[in-house]
Amino acid sequence: MILLLIGIVVAIAANRRVKSSAAPVQQRLLAPMMAIVLLLTSGAAGIAWYQHQQKITDAFTTLISEVRRDLHNTLNLQAQGLAATTQTIAATPTVQQALRDKDSRKLLACWQSVFETLRRENNLSHFYFFDINRICLLRIHKPEKYGDLINRFTALKAERTGKTASGIELGPLNTFTLRVVQPVFENGKLVGYVELGKEIEDILQTAHNRPGLELAVMVHKDQLQQQTWQESMRLYGREANWNRLPNSAIIYASQGHLPDVFTPFIVCNPAAGILSALLGFIFVLLRRTDAGIYVQQAEIQEKKESLSATLRSISDGVIACDALGNVVSLNVAAETLTGWSTDAAMGRSIAEIFQIINTETRQEDKIQVSRALRENRIIAHVDHTVLVAHDGMEYHISSTCAPIHDTSGDVIGAVLVFRNITDEYQQRKHLRESEEKHRLLFEQSVSAIAIHEVVLDTEGKPVDYIFLSVNPAFKTQTGLQTADITGKRVTEVLPGIEKTPLFEIYGKVVITGESTSFEHYSEQLGRHYFINAYQMGEEVLND
Repeated sequence: MILLLIGIVVAIAANRRVKSSAAPVQQRLLAPMMAIVLLLTSGAAGIAWYQHQQKITDAFTTLISEVRRDLHNTLNLQAQGLAATTQTIAATPTVQQALRDKDSRKLLACWQSVFETLRRENNLSHFYFFDINRICLLRIHKPEKYGDLINRFTALKAERTGKTASGIELGPLNTFTLRVVQPVFENGKLVGYVELGKEIEDILQTAHNRPGLELAVMVHKDQLQQQTWQESMRLYGREANWNRLPNSAIIYASQGHLPDVFTPFIVCNPAAGILSALLGFIFVLLRRTDAGIYVQQAEIQEKKESLSATLRSISDGVIACDALGNVVSLNVAAETLTGWSTDAAMGRSIAEIFQIINTETRQEDKIQVSRALRENRIIAHVDHTVLVAHDGMEYHISSTCAPIHDTSGDVIGAVLVFRNITDEYQQRKHLRESEEKHRLLFEQSVSAIAIHEVVLDTEGKPVDYIFLSVNPAFKTQTGLQTADITGKRVTEVLPGIEKTPLFEIYGKVVITGESTSFEHYSEQLGRHYFINAYQMGEEVLND
């Protein structure tokens, strides 16, 4: 269309009648030639300006996408690190038991030092435990506050899905917090939740470490309360000017405050938005370099190493595997119990590193890792499991395996947590053997044996005793049937016995703990007996 219009103009000008003129050619052509040059220059400048603006727009769009992608990737990495930590905590048997028993003191004693390490080295700011009803049992970062209902969307999502949930939420102090909530299961039953959180300011500061990049975070005033916002800004030493912007309030600025040059452009209309974007692009472009990317990557790696060091210091053995069941890392306790170093075990199958057998059959036992990965749930081995170390040593263990999820909920590996219970197992074994010996002695003794519980009145005086258990010889020597006397008071079984000195004698044995021997004639049974009485806790043994 433009070419057609130009053609028409040229044709008209070419056929126009030419007037005779004595004016020099220079005078006649100078003005038109200058107009043509000016037109061409203006056109070229306009085209160059348009192309330049287009390049600026494209570059600015690319920059915004890169910054958004970098922040998103950093948040995902942080969320994955927190998720791995919460899943490790949730797989710990002591946590499962404490949540089941609602034992906040035990949780605080076990995890306060770990929280201090994570807060110091990873900027962790929140550490919660709450029960199956989302009632807060313990805030390790603020132990004095508990008993409230947690209604944040991450907790609700974890409750609804039964899986790890993460997200960014605006907290009571008007700061954005990255939170990860992990359900805790014991033998497949929900016993509570663990939540870790950290304010995202260190992530924003990481992005700000790029030369030439300054960040500001604003929230619409409809989502804030003026007094609370002003108090929180003063608490963090930031500018608390509520009226500086018409519709939004600044909750974070990498320079401490938003430069005044940008204030007029933060309004809700397209022209101002474009101009603000262009100024922001120029401001960022002049200072942005690739060195910022390397600084960010180094900081992320440092945080990973710090988190790894914290996990390695846990007293329980911890082995992390990938989605194929190959070993990724072991902590110090796992290296000690398995006899494998992390370098030697890395990349090998978990079945080669973690060899377990059944205590009773001595047959190879199945490792929970494959099942946890396949069924996407926590699998526990509590008893009858022996770990055979690389050097041939054997340890009785209890173990739990939990799948590891990424922020999308996909299984990317598993963490195996196990504990050496050899001493506990031996104690239980000796206790069972001792109980069996006493049971045989009790049942096969030719002497009559009865276990009584002495009944005291309100003044501490013995007034009766109850038959708890008797051996077969007791039936033979007294003629009393076991079913007729067990659980009954002696005054019901043998009326009139309260007139004998037995109550006083047995009460003294219980109260003083001193054993005694004496002869006694039972009028009710018509027999003479020689009796030995001993204290058994709050009971009396007679034979």
